Amino acid sequence: MKDFLDNEISEGDIVVYPAGSGRSITMIKAEVKSIKDNGVVVQPLHSSRWSHHSNKTIYRDSRTGRSFQPYSEGARQHMQRPYGYINNDTGEWVEYDLHHLPRQERVGQYSWAPVIWRDYVEKVVEAPKPVHLKITENIVLIEKAATS
Repeated sequence: MKDFLDNEISEGDIVVYPAGSGRSITMIKAEVKSIKDNGVVVQPLHSSRWSHHSNKTIYRDSRTGRSFQPYSEGARQHMQRPYGYINNDTGEWVEYDLHHLPRQERVGQYSWAPVIWRDYVEKVVEAPKPVHLKITENIVLIEKAATS
């Protein structure tokens, strides 16, 4: 297969291609996984805007295998401690939802305290999935695969 500049592309090569349309495209850097009759399969590596092809984080209850939205109201049952603030002097924890501290009180005296999940909650980060590109006219080779 040949790219836009007439360079030969093979499996393992690094290419860039545009995602989206119009004046606001996103450039995706990807590794060629396979070349098919009706296109090419690539594994996204990096993007000019990571809203495209970014990692996906899932929170799962290991007891049931069901996933849940981490900051929805229903997720509170899975939290050992919700997010809030910790007083830097006393160590006292203040829940964010119940006690909205004015900014002047938070600065210096309080530090942000993230959620502590119960021990059965699994955080699963899924890498971007391979993409099958059927339109290949805009693919450009930027790095040939290392040959051994």
